[in-house]
Amino acid sequence: MGVIIRNTSGQIVTSTVAKTNLSAATAPTSTDDVNSGFGVGSFWIDTATDKVYFCTDATVGSAVWVDVTASGGGSSGLTTTTLSGATILNTTYDVVLCGGGTSYTVTLPAALSNPDKSYYIKNINPNGDDIIIDGAGYNIDGSPTFRLDPYNHSVRIISDGTHWRVLNESGNLSKDTSFTQVNRDGTIFTWNDVTNPTTGRVWMDRNLGATQVAASSTDTLAYGDLYQWGRLKDGHESRNSAALSSVLSKDNSPLNGDFILTSVSPNDWRSTQNDNLWQGLNAENNICPPGYRLPTEAEWQAEIATWSSLNTAGAYSSVLKLPLSGIRHHASGSISYLTTGTYWSSTVSGTGVRHLYFNSSTAITNTYYRAGGAAVRLIKD
Repeated sequence: MGVIIRNTSGQIVTSTVAKTNLSAATAPTSTDDVNSGFGVGSFWIDTATDKVYFCTDATVGSAVWVDVTASGGGSSGLTTTTLSGATILNTTYDVVLCGGGTSYTVTLPAALSNPDKSYYIKNINPNGDDIIIDGAGYNIDGSPTFRLDPYNHSVRIISDGTHWRVLNESGNLSKDTSFTQVNRDGTIFTWNDVTNPTTGRVWMDRNLGATQVAASSTDTLAYGDLYQWGRLKDGHESRNSAALSSVLSKDNSPLNGDFILTSVSPNDWRSTQNDNLWQGLNAENNICPPGYRLPTEAEWQAEIATWSSLNTAGAYSSVLKLPLSGIRHHASGSISYLTTGTYWSSTVSGTGVRHLYFNSSTAITNTYYRAGGAAVRLIKD
C-alpha cells in the first residue's frame, strides 16, 4: 500500500504510495494496474455511477478492483461511507472516507468489546484539513489519537481486544521536506561555500534556484527563486510560475504549487500562522541541505556591517555577491522592484517576518508579509 517515513516529531517527511482516482467517469479495469501508478489499497470513485472501488491486486494487466459501494456493501460485503463531519463509528462501518470541508474527529468504538473489528479510514478532505481519529479511551498504537494528514493519507486499524493497532498506513503525500538539488526548470542546483573574513560565517555563494554566482547586480541567472515565507519547494517559488490561487492553506503544505495571493491581514499564505516553518536546521518545512539554514535577522545585520557601502553596490561587492532579486507581490503575484534585493530571514516579527532589503541608496532589515515572494540565501550552521 506504500511506505510513509516520519521524523522524530511524527511528521511525514516522505511517502511512496499508490495513487487514487476520486473523479473517474468510468469503472476501473484490469489495466489500471501498478504500471499506471495504482496499488493494493488504491481507491477509485466512478462519478457516473456513484460506485466506489478498492484495489486488492495491482498485477500488470490483471488488476483486481472490488466494488465496495455502501449500498449493499458491494461484492466484497464491505460498507463504504463518506463522512462530512464528526462521527462516532460503530461496527456497521468498514471503509470510511473522510470528506467535508473542515477538520473534525472520527471516534472509534470500544476496542475491548470489538475484538478483530477493522476499519479502513482515508482523508479525502478537499481543503487540506487534518482528520483526527480518537480511540475513545483506547490507545491507537500507544497514542490516544491518530492524525490523518491531508492529501489522501489513510490507515487500516484493527482491535486486538485491548487497544487499536495500525496494520498499515499509506498516503498520497507529495510534500517531501527533504532537500532536492533539482530546480523547477530541470537544472541542477550546485553551490560552493564562501566565508566572510570579518564575521567568520560561511554562506552559500548563490541564491536558492540560481544557476550561477552573480556576475553583476542585475544578473538574471543569479536571481534564483522567490519563496513565500515558510513554504516548501513545491513550484510556487518559480519565477515563471503563472499559477495563482486565492485559497489560503490550512496546512503546512498547500494542496498544490500555486503562488497563494492575499490582501487580507495578516497577509499570510497559511490561514493559521505557524512561526516554526523555517526555524533552524530542523525546520518543519525544511528547504535546506544538511548543515544549512536560513539566517537570522542578526546574522544579516552582521553581514551588512561589513559591506563597503550600504546599498546595491555594497551588496554585490560583498563576499556574498547579492543581486537585485526583486520581490513577488503578495496580492497580485507580479514580480517587480527589480531595483531592490529582498532576502528572507528566519526571524518572525509579529504577523510578518524580518528580511534584508537593499537598493541604490540603502541597506536595512525590515518586516514583510509572509505571503510575499523573496529570495533565499542560506548560511551554514
